[in-house]
Amino acid sequence: MLQKMKNKINITETRIRTISKILMILCAVGGFCSLVLFVPSIRDFVIDRIGEKYSGQLLTTDVWHEKIILKEIEILVWDCLLLAVFAYLSFGTLPILEYSTNGIFGVRKELKSIRSSKKQIFAILGVLVILLSVRFFYISQKKSMHVDESLSISICNRNEYGFWGKNYEHGIEYIGKELKEMSLWDNSDVKDALSDVFHMHQTNRDLPHSNFYYTLLRLWFTGVKTSDLQYIFWRGCLLNVIFFLISFFFMTLLIKRFTNNTTSVIFCLFIAFINPASLSLTIFIRPYELQQTFVIILMYYICCCIQNYEKEESIVTKKNFFVGILILSLTMLSAYFNILIIAMAGLCFIIFCIRKKDFNLLRFLLLMFVFSLIFAKLLYFSFGSISDRHEEAAANLALSNIMVNIKAVGIGIVTRIIKNIFFGIYLLCIVFATILTIVQSKKQIGSFSLAFVAGLNILSVFVILYFAPIDMKLLRYIAPLFPIFALNFIFLTKRNVYNYSLLAVVSFILAFSLVVFQGSDSVVEHIDDVRIASYKEIQTTRYPLFIRGNLAWKYATLIPYLSDDCRVIFVSDFSEIYDKYTDKIPCIFINQEDETEQFYFDTKNGFIQQIKSIPYHDIYLIQNR
Repeated sequence: MLQKMKNKINITETRIRTISKILMILCAVGGFCSLVLFVPSIRDFVIDRIGEKYSGQLLTTDVWHEKIILKEIEILVWDCLLLAVFAYLSFGTLPILEYSTNGIFGVRKELKSIRSSKKQIFAILGVLVILLSVRFFYISQKKSMHVDESLSISICNRNEYGFWGKNYEHGIEYIGKELKEMSLWDNSDVKDALSDVFHMHQTNRDLPHSNFYYTLLRLWFTGVKTSDLQYIFWRGCLLNVIFFLISFFFMTLLIKRFTNNTTSVIFCLFIAFINPASLSLTIFIRPYELQQTFVIILMYYICCCIQNYEKEESIVTKKNFFVGILILSLTMLSAYFNILIIAMAGLCFIIFCIRKKDFNLLRFLLLMFVFSLIFAKLLYFSFGSISDRHEEAAANLALSNIMVNIKAVGIGIVTRIIKNIFFGIYLLCIVFATILTIVQSKKQIGSFSLAFVAGLNILSVFVILYFAPIDMKLLRYIAPLFPIFALNFIFLTKRNVYNYSLLAVVSFILAFSLVVFQGSDSVVEHIDDVRIASYKEIQTTRYPLFIRGNLAWKYATLIPYLSDDCRVIFVSDFSEIYDKYTDKIPCIFINQEDETEQFYFDTKNGFIQQIKSIPYHDIYLIQNR
């Protein structure tokens, strides 16, 4: 039996080497041939003779020279990466072919452990019911969308008009309901949904994020054509609830890796998902809840690897290799900030392998990472293209910005601490618990994986905050990591009574942080991101609305909240109201804020009174003299 298995592996290895040599030669030839595009005369030929012929229009030579060079550099990077991989597969050792009957995941074992105790089953289900009830409560409280949530709809729905499409027509009188239907979920056809998914596979028009979440969101709304915000809130947030259920499942398995005590398990699950950071993600129709799910799955995979290694069980197997590729690629696609978490984990593993002198494992992990990049690129053709975000991240590394950025990180953390006294206490508890976990791991056998995850998690928080734009050290960027901090409160004391007391106190602090005191805002974010009360004038007025603005994406804070029967006309300038629409005065004029210049009114023909400001727009009442 063993000899047959070895023969099968040898045959597979020979085939892989043969295919890899062919692909290596093709990559080398393709990369060499592509170098000709660096020759200016050849680029001119491509632009003038080929590009203009097929596009049917004149192309700006200088602009397209730059585009072609940047694309060529990207192609060469991927070509060199593939060349290195295929060269390694052709001539190097292949640890991925090693066979093991031991799976890296202990899912079956851990589920069997849960099923064996009815007390634990009911306790876990009880916590789940509480956590779901809290989430449904906050979904019911949601009053408005963040501008990014409206953009999420327009991006994945690929509206012709709207917040990520072309601007609305000037001089046409729209009805509010018509505008909302054009801008939000505008097509219930299954074919249209699949077409949107196909185009998002190439590019989703929001490069700082991948197509993963948007694809799921588009499929989730298949068969829906609506502008009803309450329906959109509930349906969009229910997708996040699905992600939460997956997170809860893997978080349970992750906790079971460190304790089988029912009390510890339910307290840790409660701490993981009752915290305001996690709750805020559930009611935010953006990719962050999905990111949280894959952060938990990634940490579970890492713990499995480390614990199997400590038991001297091989993790260098083909099953673990392909599972790792899938987890890494989907983790990267769920959010680009996850690349930083993977990078931190990879750096720690490299140091670990070098210290252990286990270079076979190091090759295995590096090969897994490279293949995960390739797989992510296949799942999303624009993977790696993050617009100007990479420039913002690079700017944070400039010597002139380091101290400014560190100060901004400090301000961002302090802001979170002082926003809510109980949430602030919890954040301080996390820091101390992480330090104690790392220190005590040296004294307790088998707790290295816990210390590894605790250290990696808090390090990732600071790295993500550092690389976030200086003026955007926001909670939602690090909130997906918060459930993992629940692990830090395990094994901090030797006696169970102390451990239970600590878990109970932390749970109480978090539960109390959700209480909204008089005169304060909820610590759970994204309930009312646009301050919906300030829209009352434009929602109740019978006057026609005239809107001026050049940036369609800013309308994401305006169009969804118009009343169904209001009349709307888009104008290029305030003067058009008196030139063409004097019969519609009195009226409401909504002016989109312009960051580059002051907007001036000609008031000789009437009275102008500013009545309100909403995000990106100022509202004026126009009356005749």
